[in-house]
Amino acid sequence: MICNHTNIVWIERGIILNLMEYIVNNFKHLASKQIIIEDLRYRRLLRSIFPSIKFSKFTKHKKKNFYFNIRKIIRNQDIVIDYINNYSDYIYGKDIQLVPYYDNNDMIIIYQVSKDRNGAQYYKNLFYNFSACQRGNYYNQIWDYFREKIILVNLQNRLGINFQYIVNLIDNTFKKYNNPQYVNMYYEINNKTKKNTKSINDDSTSKVNLDKIKKKILEINKKF
Repeated sequence: MICNHTNIVWIERGIILNLMEYIVNNFKHLASKQIIIEDLRYRRLLRSIFPSIKFSKFTKHKKKNFYFNIRKIIRNQDIVIDYINNYSDYIYGKDIQLVPYYDNNDMIIIYQVSKDRNGAQYYKNLFYNFSACQRGNYYNQIWDYFREKIILVNLQNRLGINFQYIVNLIDNTFKKYNNPQYVNMYYEINNKTKKNTKSINDDSTSKVNLDKIKKKILEINKKF
């Protein structure tokens, strides 16, 4: 396999894609729930896509609450999205997956809380090996773009919502956070040119790379 080492980081985009995927795949179960999400940006965007579902910030625990614990534990149940480096021994959950647009150096995962005890180091090794090669050459494309495409097409087919409308919502919600604190862009590099790896820190260069990634995403989405 030809490896294409890639580190495209846009944490908020990856998280909102996983939230949408989980909700649409469990729509019937979640329709009667109160979805708890702390971040207002995610709640606003999800309300636009799923107007019949109730989203709110946590106030107190209720039986009908369903928790998306995003980068902090509100209540240790339902879904957790967190950095894998926060786990040194075990991950108590199932369906452990990578979140798209994660940082290779600080991978973020999503899982469903359960009594299953999984070795954290096993998943660190598994995802590290995937990131080292397959992420940049997944069915001849970048895995993150592939995952976004699959999620958006599924939303369109299941709910009849045009995927370009969703892309615009995501862009409009998170573009204003275009700085290294929220959008850490890195040049896409080939394994033959590792020495040219460059972190993007200034706002003007970060904007250029953000626009390049958005253009690439749009090109891939237009094929569907």
